[in-house]
Amino acid sequence: MELSIKEQLMADMKTAMKAKEEGRLALGVIRMARAHIRQAEIDDGHADFDDDQVLAVLRKEVKQRKETLAEIKDSGRDDLVEETQKENAVLEKYL
Repeated sequence: MELSIKEQLMADMKTAMKAKEEGRLALGVIRMARAHIRQAEIDDGHADFDDDQVLAVLRKEVKQRKETLAEIKDSGRDDLVEETQKENAVLEKYL
């Protein structure tokens, strides 16, 4: 049986916690994604989202990061550009 996206996020979050320093970025991104999914569920009347709805939330997060990335590049903040690209890479694993 294949895990749902929410279950996969939980499993990856546990793995990132165990990885300590190496998993810190992934852990932060996964926690943020889970928080956004939960907030969307609450906004939708405490519904339990299926994979399609979760994917919609994750796509929105990736889109926001890409828009932010363009703004950051224009401002010359190379450190933030790299971090934002890494965050996007973590999220895109689930799309």
